[in-house]
Amino acid sequence: MTFKYTSRYMNYLAASGIALLLSACGGGGGGGGGGGSGSSAVEPALVTEVTSVIAVATGWAHSCAIDGTGQAWCWGENEYGQLGCTAAVGEANSGTPYIDTPCAVETVTPMELTSIASSSVATCGLDLSGSAICWGYGIPFAPLRAPIGPTAVDTTEHIILLRAQMADPDMCGLSAIGTRYCWGLGETTAERLVATLQDDSSLQFVDIGLSQGWGCGVTRDSEAWCWGSNWFGQLGAGTVGQFEGPVTSPVPIKVVGDRSYVSVVTGLQHTCALDTEGAAWCWGLIPGGDAYGTPQPVPGNLRFAAIFAGGGFTCGLDNDGKAWCWGLGYFGELGNGGNSDSLAPVAVAGNLYFSTLALGGGHACGITTDQQLYCWGSNEFGQLGHP
Repeated sequence: MTFKYTSRYMNYLAASGIALLLSACGGGGGGGGGGGSGSSAVEPALVTEVTSVIAVATGWAHSCAIDGTGQAWCWGENEYGQLGCTAAVGEANSGTPYIDTPCAVETVTPMELTSIASSSVATCGLDLSGSAICWGYGIPFAPLRAPIGPTAVDTTEHIILLRAQMADPDMCGLSAIGTRYCWGLGETTAERLVATLQDDSSLQFVDIGLSQGWGCGVTRDSEAWCWGSNWFGQLGAGTVGQFEGPVTSPVPIKVVGDRSYVSVVTGLQHTCALDTEGAAWCWGLIPGGDAYGTPQPVPGNLRFAAIFAGGGFTCGLDNDGKAWCWGLGYFGELGNGGNSDSLAPVAVAGNLYFSTLALGGGHACGITTDQQLYCWGSNEFGQLGHP
């Protein structure tokens, strides 16, 4: 069933329950309060301080990248220490709450990271041995907890894929056999770096996406399964939970329909997946539109090689590496030169060809095929990498 929502971006965030998180962070993903580094950019802007970029990640209001040597660089909001830089230690109402140019994440031995993921309060990188190295997780309100520096996650298996939700603290990784391990929700800092096996019965995932209180995954047999909150229909169970139930499911539910999927991504309250033909399908609270409990085709008949989800918008890369974005565009996060919403994909400006993208609360970053990094959208906390 479909239900209509017409509220603008901040009403959308408040309805999802994310307003409390934004208040704790000192402002929205770029809309006002607490930060003040710079205005938004409606087209991609080059991040000049990081070169030969091989990986990029975006939290709600910060960004990180890995250069060709395996060194991590971060910039943007830092209330929780999620930048991992000594020069930008975040503390409650003191220190450096944000930094608007990339700073090198510091470790005792040189970093050799291959991939990276960022949540709202932490960042993790995956090294050559399959270990997850994380930093952040500070708490800037009672009880105060100092952020931790780069520390290895305690896990019994090697991790081959990292995933994080930009608006929640938890992180998850997939092992080589497709089992899920998650961490980040413990009471103490030490507990937050212990990976816990998630019991998904016989399901073996090849891809997962995480969001605020829910997640989805694609299995080895190309099925999409989702678990957690179904308030806006984001489980793809055929219902919108607040009207029809179930409101939540503690165990994975198979997404309705007989489609075969290759990947899945999760935004603030929506899910999108690519089928085997490269077509994008979305369900949940479609940014700027309706709430759906069943997968809906993305308008335009485009075919994508990869898709990515942010706070209220989604982007895809076509087979040529051109970027297309749709959803809410209030902060310029669609990258097409304007601030208007669009239910149909619009081309990102600049005639750039990307190898991958990362989407945050109201900003996006992408690596071009020549390993340069571009960011666009909200810059309230310097998350675009320039003043």
